[in-house]
Amino acid sequence: MFKMFFLIAIAANVFLLVSTTETCGENEVYVDCPDTVCEPQKCSELGFPVPCLAIPVNGTCPGDPGCICETGYVRNECGICIPSKDCPSCGGDENATAGCGVNCNKHCSDIGKEPGGCIQVCYPNACDCKDGYYLDDNTGKCVLPNQCTKSNHNSQETSSSSNSTSTSSSSASSNNNNGISCGGDENAKPGCGVNCNRHCKDIGKKPGACILVCYENGCDCKPGYYLDDNTGKCVLPSQCTLPCGVNEVYSNCTNAGCEPKTCAETGIPLPCDQPDECLKGCICKSNYLRADNGTCIPRDQCPACGGDPNAQPGCGVNCGRLCSNYNDGPVPCPLICNINGCDCREGYVFDENLKKCVLPEDCSKPICTGPNEVYDDHPIICPPQTCDSIGKSYSCPSRLTSSKGACVCRKGYLRNEDGKCIPKEDCHKCLGQNEVYDPCPPICPPQTCDAIGKSYSCPSIPTNPTEVPGYCKPACRCKPGYYRNLIDQCISKKDCLKCTGPHEYFSCGGACDNVCATIKKQNQTHCPIINITCNRKCYCEADYARNVNGTCIPIDECEYDCTSTSIEGSTGGDDEEDDDEEVQNRLIQGNTDFTGNFLYEVIKKNPLTSVVMSPFSVLIPLAQLALYTEPGNSYDQLLNTLNLKSKDEIRRVFPALISSLKSQEEAILDLAAKIYVNKQYQLTDNFENDSRDVFGAEAENIDFSKPEQAADTINAWIEKETRELIKNVVSADMFSAYTRLVLTNVIYFLGNWQKQFNPNDTKTEDFHISNTDTVQVPLMYQKGVFRYAESKDLNCKILEITYKGGNFSYIAFLPNDVDGYNIVAEKIRDPDVFNTALDLLKYETCYLYIPRHEITTGIDLVDILQKVNVTDIFDTKKADLSGILTNNEELGVSAAIQRANIKFDETGTEAAAVNVIIVGTTSASPPETVYTFRADHPFIFYLLLERNPLFCGVYAGN
Repeated sequence: MFKMFFLIAIAANVFLLVSTTETCGENEVYVDCPDTVCEPQKCSELGFPVPCLAIPVNGTCPGDPGCICETGYVRNECGICIPSKDCPSCGGDENATAGCGVNCNKHCSDIGKEPGGCIQVCYPNACDCKDGYYLDDNTGKCVLPNQCTKSNHNSQETSSSSNSTSTSSSSASSNNNNGISCGGDENAKPGCGVNCNRHCKDIGKKPGACILVCYENGCDCKPGYYLDDNTGKCVLPSQCTLPCGVNEVYSNCTNAGCEPKTCAETGIPLPCDQPDECLKGCICKSNYLRADNGTCIPRDQCPACGGDPNAQPGCGVNCGRLCSNYNDGPVPCPLICNINGCDCREGYVFDENLKKCVLPEDCSKPICTGPNEVYDDHPIICPPQTCDSIGKSYSCPSRLTSSKGACVCRKGYLRNEDGKCIPKEDCHKCLGQNEVYDPCPPICPPQTCDAIGKSYSCPSIPTNPTEVPGYCKPACRCKPGYYRNLIDQCISKKDCLKCTGPHEYFSCGGACDNVCATIKKQNQTHCPIINITCNRKCYCEADYARNVNGTCIPIDECEYDCTSTSIEGSTGGDDEEDDDEEVQNRLIQGNTDFTGNFLYEVIKKNPLTSVVMSPFSVLIPLAQLALYTEPGNSYDQLLNTLNLKSKDEIRRVFPALISSLKSQEEAILDLAAKIYVNKQYQLTDNFENDSRDVFGAEAENIDFSKPEQAADTINAWIEKETRELIKNVVSADMFSAYTRLVLTNVIYFLGNWQKQFNPNDTKTEDFHISNTDTVQVPLMYQKGVFRYAESKDLNCKILEITYKGGNFSYIAFLPNDVDGYNIVAEKIRDPDVFNTALDLLKYETCYLYIPRHEITTGIDLVDILQKVNVTDIFDTKKADLSGILTNNEELGVSAAIQRANIKFDETGTEAAAVNVIIVGTTSASPPETVYTFRADHPFIFYLLLERNPLFCGVYAGN
């Protein structure tokens, strides 16, 4: 450090001795090389370490000579040299104070981490954050924890490097919070935190060179002890854990997790267990499994089906082909197909005890049929594996087992008083979601959302707390990684941090929140939408409601507009606002209209081509923009497309609709949304709150000046949300200096047929792409009862295939003419015609032939939206977008695209769509007649939730 200050002093003296060769202003001096000045030259640089370039060699300067401020002076915002003491301290950051400029363990990226070792250095003219504040590396400002911007990945180098010395890191934490030296490690003592040549891996090796560094509040192992890098503790040489082998990693809980750990486990769906007791040791690293010889090999090199020669790749269900039921005759089969599953070959059955395929006569006995039961050759009999045994002491010779096999509860389960195997945590009635029973739960720090990011001075914990009378108070607590919100629910840390405003909390609640503007008509306790029971959003605390700024305030402080029935006012008449069910029905009607027109325009643009799309998903970003469009032509175009009347209706209907879509059972329907904001700009609080609360969209800052990285970030999010069904949607050339934000949203569907097709019945047959040309396609077949109709008005056949659960269905419109699908598409643009066609459907027995297919389509939304009369948002002079960014500038949509994919096969359907919008500047008995629905020429399809279209498209044989 002495050398550092000495160099600075020399630099300063050199510049003071240079003669003035040109006229400089007041309080200025002329120097030959301003670029090598190490001291701050502007008010805004005070409080930040200034880089010091090398002193010129042989008179060569990296820049030109010029005037700088005299010593003790810096330039203000007007460029005038003023005394540095007259500048705002710490660059004007009121949450900073003079310091060393290190902010060790006080960066936003450090929140929630163990404190690391600190470099003992102090930079001149530097500042540190005040107590309780953290340095935001994105903004360079000191902020409260809940004000940290997203993507604070750039933690300081000293923090990341010091985290590798576990003993040192934990000591800092303990000394600051718990009063226990060296993190409670009794075999460690205060030191430098390096443990040079004193790691377990160093035993038996020749001592090596040591780095001359000493971390603040560091610890080293006591003489005779070594640091175990696997556990982060100081231990005797005999206690060192074994180093892991090739392709292995150390784990604190080798018996946890859902994935197979050995080749023998592949092909068998595994339960996700929470082990009673974690076993520490080495496991194979990701995508590697342990082979029979004990080594870790790539997963794809393992024998298929765990090496079972009597099994073959399949769904892992073995329906009606288990040792326990193969003699029972036909059984109902679940319409599921497990990933990496295997089924027994013909003539073999699956032995649930052995987890192997065997001949029926070789089945083991007995067969365990109770829920959560498994067979054990040597079951534990002491201590009893029952709920009643929890907390009791038993004198057992180790773990006493029986030599007689029996059915036992699988790991993590115990028998209750009824003899049923239930999860161990349920024994003590900790039935709240994400709750577990703890015989000695921690009381400090509080396990609440409010405590996240705060520092607590907690008393030390006894070495054996259960032996201290009165210390332990058994109770239900949140499981690791979860915290209690204001209504005593255990939620994830991520969800906690979604709602950090005063008097608000995140929960899975009803459709209505307390909002000042509508509190007299609907609220949390009186909500007209009764079918929504899990709406994941931020709610105001009891007796609080949101004001116009989205802040939860006491209800008695709400201001009411006695002349208005909605947030946006009324025309002054006696008409009441439409109820929420009516508003939702209008939105669904609008979606049907929009979908029909959207499909028609895409078909016109892509003749004789298979296409898939999700017009419904486009309505979400359009609604986001409508909320921040000023009244006028652009606003009217968006509301007409949505078939809604006001911004209030958007805020009321979308949260309930999105929640309803995501809460469907027996099929997966996920919706996700995100906003990427140019890091040089800031969203308004209202836009960010509406995006989160109304559409479930979180915001993230991104650097569009690095377009390749921006594209990679957005594409990674899309790939994750679509289960890797859609990749590489955006490219770097889509972004420019004028890009302000990007709205992205995803819809994903996965459903199995109510009655699946038999793959053995799928045959390659002709598909007529025109009256003269054919192609070969895989044509699936089944005979069954379907809702079917023949429409004279549309000149086509219509058939509905339902997905498991009954709410989702696939509708196919098969024209009677080979080239007639364009005419059908034009007619069903009218929602009344579309709904009339669905009303014709009746249960009939049908021979169904339909192609297995996969379609991917990219769509320019700008072109399609303009053709359906959404035009003004693409012109910055007409868009009238306002209140999105904190700075006021004209905005418009510069680009908008959709990418969609659908996989349609014997099992069911998987479909996804993503939109990217860039803003810059009861059953009837079947009749005897059997109908044939042979889709061997182009047809139109819709994927519906009840009657609400989610996806649509055309299959044209390509």
